[in-house]
Amino acid sequence: MLAVTFDAANATGDMSPGGRASSRLPANLEQRIAALEADTGDVRDFDARSWAWLALLGIVIPAVLLVVGWAL
Repeated sequence: MLAVTFDAANATGDMSPGGRASSRLPANLEQRIAALEADTGDVRDFDARSWAWLALLGIVIPAVLLVVGWAL
């Protein structure tokens, strides 16, 4: 049996390879996060075609496959 223990008193919290942690994010990542956090108000919902595909692929086809599976 394998026993795993964790010593919280000596844990450094460093999970990076090589034992060095970096507090800086790459500039590209910082820009992408800022763009996601920016409230533009330009939020569009699915259109009718997208809802139809979602219903077909997520509800109708799985339901048909379940019925066919039960019949076999």
